Amino acid sequence: MIAVALDAFTKHEVTDRVKLIEGPAAETLQSIRGEFDIIFIDADKTGYKNYLNIILERGLLSKNGIIITDNSIVPLSTHTQANLVQWLMLVLSRGTVAIGDPSKNPYSTPGRLQSSTQAMKEFNAYVVQHPKLETVVLPLFDGIGLIRLKD
Repeated sequence: MIAVALDAFTKHEVTDRVKLIEGPAAETLQSIRGEFDIIFIDADKTGYKNYLNIILERGLLSKNGIIITDNSIVPLSTHTQANLVQWLMLVLSRGTVAIGDPSKNPYSTPGRLQSSTQAMKEFNAYVVQHPKLETVVLPLFDGIGLIRLKD
């Protein structure tokens, strides 16, 4: 992903305005200073709540800024493990049919899927109940969450 990002920065001639910071998200967020208008969270799902709290505690989100989260739509609890794997394989393949054995895909292991799904359910509930935040989820692909500070 780093190589893809660097290629895109070069292709679109923004290397003079974009700085790529590599490292674990929680550590990286602790090292960043300033306020940002847009913060995109697309990392390990079990870390989303921690990342959000670091962002808020450190004042990284500007007053009129927005936090965008990926993978914000989670399957209903009525899905079985098999349905969950099928649903997420469809989502992970961005609407195309996944070819091959899903068991060979590291993202489709039932334990990881259940863990990520549960983490996103808890994260979404946390954000909705947070007294300082407003949120909406756009039903695009596997869900795009938009989070902002309340006025």
